[in-house]
Amino acid sequence: MDWQLVIAINVMIISFIALVFGLINRRSSDPWMIAVHALILVVAGVALDLGSANAGTYALGLFVVLAAAPGLLVHYANRAYLQARYADAARFAAWGARLHPSPSMTFNAAVMGALAADDAGESVAMLEALLVRATPPQ
Repeated sequence: MDWQLVIAINVMIISFIALVFGLINRRSSDPWMIAVHALILVVAGVALDLGSANAGTYALGLFVVLAAAPGLLVHYANRAYLQARYADAARFAAWGARLHPSPSMTFNAAVMGALAADDAGESVAMLEALLVRATPPQ
């Protein structure tokens, strides 16, 4: 069995499971992440169907860039926030929002950026500006 096929199938299984759980828990799931996993499934499936020798590379590359890296960056941002390292938290959240520009990720990055401001008045003003345009879940 070819390694590219093994990698593609394993990534597709992971994305399929994430997609199913995302659809089951629609209320608490990020619709953008559901779309990411659907995209990974489609791209990997098309690559396998066309007999591409690099189907595993395509699937794994998409998974790492669009699903795994933003998740790790959010984890590191939350960890830095809990340790009161707000500048680091803002940096991690901003990179996560660049890789996964969903409304929840960009809002999280904006909040972390506001908390990282040096001046307390500036931080409060940034948070109040976010509050004006925030959705009810935010």
